[in-house]
Amino acid sequence: MNANRVTLFLTGLLIAGGCATAPPSIVTDVQAEYSRAKLDKAVVEHASVELYEAEKAVQRLEQAAERDHDEELDHLAYLARRRVEIARETAAAGVAIERVEQLGEDRHATRLRARTAAVTRAETEAATAIERAKQLEQALSDLKAEQTERGVVLTMADVLFAFDRSDLQPGASQSLGEVARYLKEFPDNRIEIEGHTDSVGGDDYNQKLSERRARAVANFLMARGIDRNRVAVAGLGEAVPVASNGNEAGRKENRRVEIILPNQR
Repeated sequence: MNANRVTLFLTGLLIAGGCATAPPSIVTDVQAEYSRAKLDKAVVEHASVELYEAEKAVQRLEQAAERDHDEELDHLAYLARRRVEIARETAAAGVAIERVEQLGEDRHATRLRARTAAVTRAETEAATAIERAKQLEQALSDLKAEQTERGVVLTMADVLFAFDRSDLQPGASQSLGEVARYLKEFPDNRIEIEGHTDSVGGDDYNQKLSERRARAVANFLMARGIDRNRVAVAGLGEAVPVASNGNEAGRKENRRVEIILPNQR
C-alpha cells in the first residue's frame, strides 16, 4: 500500500469516527437498566418472557434514537423502563414462590411456629409481587393514559360531576381510586391537575368552577395517600377546548379534569 493510499485510508477512518454520535443519555440510561436486569440470574430464570418484552421495548427506543426522533424518546424510554421493572417484579414473585415451596416441604415435619410464620410471610410476598407486576402491566392500558409532549395525561370525563357542580358524584370513587393506585406506582413524579369547562356561562364563573373541580379531584387523591407536596392544581375554565362547543357532544368532551405526570428531565 503506497503512501497516498495509506493517507486516504486513515482519513476515511477519521471521518467515519467523527460522524458517529453517541446515543442520548436517556437511551444509555435505559440500556444500562436493561443490561443489569439481563445479568440478574433471578430475572433470567423466572421472567424470561418479560425480559424479552423489555428487550423489544429497548430496541424500539434505540431505533427511534437512530432516526433522530427526539419527540418519541421520552415515551419509548418510559415504556422500556416499565418493561424492565415488570421483569424484575415478576422475578421477585418467582423467587418468593420458590421459597414458599421450599419452606412448605418441611412445614408438616417440623411443626415449628417460626417456620410456619416464614411460610406465611413468603406467601404474602409472592402474592404482593405478582399483584404489583400485574398492576404495572395493566396501568399502561387500563387507565387509557396518553403520552403527550407534556407527559402522561389521564383525562377524566365530566361523569365525575353533575352539570354545573364541583362535588364528586358517588360513582367517581371507583375510577379515581384506580388513578390513585396508578399514581402511587410513581412516587417521584409531581402531579398537575387541571380543570376544564365548556363555554356555557361566563369566563370568570367557568374558571372558578374548573378550579373547584380540579381541587375536588386533588382532595380525593390526597385522601387516598397521594402526598400533597406532589400536587399542583389549576383551573383553566373554557380556555383549552378539545372539541367544538357548538354541540352537546363537544361540550361534554370539554367538561373534563386532566391529571398530568410531566416528563422527567
